[in-house]
Amino acid sequence: MQVSNRIVGVDESGKGDFFGSLVIASFLADVKDESLLKTLGVRDGKLISNKKILEIDDALRSDFPYKIVVFEPLKYNTMYKKIKNLNVLLAEGHAEAIDSICQENSVDLAISDKFGKTELIETALKKRSCSVVLKQMVRGESVIQVAAASILARAEFLREMDRLSEMSSFCYREELLLKLILPAEN
Repeated sequence: MQVSNRIVGVDESGKGDFFGSLVIASFLADVKDESLLKTLGVRDGKLISNKKILEIDDALRSDFPYKIVVFEPLKYNTMYKKIKNLNVLLAEGHAEAIDSICQENSVDLAISDKFGKTELIETALKKRSCSVVLKQMVRGESVIQVAAASILARAEFLREMDRLSEMSSFCYREELLLKLILPAEN
């Protein structure tokens, strides 16, 4: 039996949100890094405050290989209109994130939180000619690499929400300013 030492975890954030981007992250670490990751505070991102998520994210990004895939609302809607299946869209994003890590690093195993039929990610990986061994599991965040990916995805989702909020606030202020300085049309 082969021991899996270099594991890439993958998870997403934002799929259930009404407004904002869908973010998928992959994260690679060796099993020997588990104690360091725990020291950094890595665990299921849904159990960590937003402030702490961003702090842990900075540490993870500086010391480990990762990939972030962002489907901004326009891209998400365009892809969804074509694919018409959220799980297929998620599988494509997961495959992109996993494949990107595998192209640049030695990977023994990829683990994803299970969100649909197992063949969805497998098929998407095959289309990319990525032959990494994939394991999908319920509560995947119990694996430290998936938990780290969860944190990266959530942190990027929060940044995307801040960016979209600033954009909408700017657009609103600009519209309000124009209403104040331009005469009303009759």
